[in-house]
Amino acid sequence: MKKKLITLLIFAISLTNYAQIKFEKGYFINNANKKIACFIKNIDWRNNPTAFEYKLSNNEKPKIGNIINVKEFGVYGYSKYKRFVVDIDRSSNKLSELSNIRTLSFKEETIFLKVLIEGDADLFLYENNSLRRYFYKTKKIKIEQLAFKQFYNKDGDIQKNERFKQQLWINLTCDGVSKKGIQNMGYNEVDLTKLFSRYNQCSDKNYVNKDTQKKRDLFNLTLRPGISQTKLLIDNLTYISNFYDRVEFFKTEFDNKFVFRFGIEAEFIMPFNKNKWAIFIEPTYKSYKTEKKQNQQINLIETRVKNVKVDYKYIELPIGVRYYFFLNKKSKIFINGAYVINHSINSVIDDDTLYTFNIKANANFVFGLGYNYNNKFSLEIRAATNRGLLRDNLSWYTKYKSTSIIVGYTIF
Repeated sequence: MKKKLITLLIFAISLTNYAQIKFEKGYFINNANKKIACFIKNIDWRNNPTAFEYKLSNNEKPKIGNIINVKEFGVYGYSKYKRFVVDIDRSSNKLSELSNIRTLSFKEETIFLKVLIEGDADLFLYENNSLRRYFYKTKKIKIEQLAFKQFYNKDGDIQKNERFKQQLWINLTCDGVSKKGIQNMGYNEVDLTKLFSRYNQCSDKNYVNKDTQKKRDLFNLTLRPGISQTKLLIDNLTYISNFYDRVEFFKTEFDNKFVFRFGIEAEFIMPFNKNKWAIFIEPTYKSYKTEKKQNQQINLIETRVKNVKVDYKYIELPIGVRYYFFLNKKSKIFINGAYVINHSINSVIDDDTLYTFNIKANANFVFGLGYNYNNKFSLEIRAATNRGLLRDNLSWYTKYKSTSIIVGYTIF
């Protein structure tokens, strides 16, 4: 089963040649203010770009448009970027790098800004790794940054310079925007886009939200039942010298067994790179119960028959990363890996003679390959690395491994 899984993983990786990010319909405006229809390689930029690839037709070789010769470009239905010369503050938001100065430090730069809202008041985003800065302009105000900065005060406490609220209250005042609403808002895309939409609606009754961004499905909740093929080995060797030599040899290898598993997965799609990356968490219940009779050596000449029983009920919690390869609009293949935390529920190993152990399992890893259809149905083959079941008994060795087939149905 595992050899087959490795073969399938290699096959999935090879599909990257067929599942590359495509050139999609778009446009750009050059320095002569000429709008040129083209096909743009839409990589769904995580950070604001300084250049992009485009084709004037599908048959020609790609060309490069950059911030020097392009004033604006966009991919229809996804995103739009405009070039501006702005004063930008790049103060870090990382706690280890916060300054003790309240005021912002601006530097003039030429950058592409992502268009979030257009109307009487326009909202833009600049993003570069952990740095996020919002800009705005109106019919009366040229482009400027909405001022926000975190800093340490003289007592070492984190404070916030939220001058952007004053900017909004002075320049975006209308019946649909209240002072209290601005005071309660945060420096984030959700709050700012709502406010700019409300302002544009109350300043222009005919306003239509010209949102260039494609609406995304960023969260999925999926039921994931399945079957796991499991295998368990228990091993121990003890040598005792008293009135006579006695060797206790305990080694039991159980037959492969199929067990039912049921999980509920919460998947969070990353809002960049065209929904190819996701983080997931999947609480799963399993129950493994088996027994086996075999001979046990009591001393150098004596043996006895023992019956080893295992009753292992547990909840595992995989927390992992997933990557999608899109085949077409409805079909995609994915690979994933996860770190698995395990919690045993009243579980024991008992050989009906000398030993009874409470099962306390170690964490382990899982790796999977799957297929998703129409963001609704999925099928995955998943292999788990070895998991020790007796972490508190170091003289005992256990080897618990499984390979699962999981079906999924997305309910939300």
